[in-house]
Amino acid sequence: MARRNGISITLVTQYDIHLVHAIEEEIKTKLQEFPVVEDEVLKILTHVNVTRRQCESELESTNFDEKKEINKRKQMILEGRDPDLEAKRRKELDKLKEKKRKFQERMQETLEREAATRLKHRLLKKRRKQEKIALRNPGPGQAQT
Repeated sequence: MARRNGISITLVTQYDIHLVHAIEEEIKTKLQEFPVVEDEVLKILTHVNVTRRQCESELESTNFDEKKEINKRKQMILEGRDPDLEAKRRKELDKLKEKKRKFQERMQETLEREAATRLKHRLLKKRRKQEKIALRNPGPGQAQT
C-alpha cells in the first residue's frame, strides 16, 4: 500500500447503497458523505455523457475496432504466435462452449419434464387413493357399494 492520503469521490445512487455498505464493512470505516449541489453535478454528468457519446461516434468513424484487431495481430506475431491459428482455436473453443450450453439447456429441459411427470404421477396416485377411501367410507346419505 502506498500510504498516501487523499479524497476519493464516487457518485452513488439509491441502488448502490448496498455496495457502499459492503465497502464500509470491508474497510471497517464509515464513509463520509461529500455535500454537493445536485444541479451542478447533473450539469457535469450531462457534459460527461455527451462527450462520451461524441468520442464513441468518432472512434466508430475511424474504424477503431479494425485498427485494434490489426494491432492485436501484430502483437501476436511479435510474440511468436500465429494469429490465424489463435483465431481458429478461439472459433473451436466458441463452438465447444455453444455445444456445452445447448447440452445444458437440453439437460435442464429433460430434468424439468421428468419432474413434471413425477409430480403428475404423484397427483394421480393421490387422487386414486382419495377415490378408494371415498368408496370405502361413503358420506352420510350415500349407500356403500
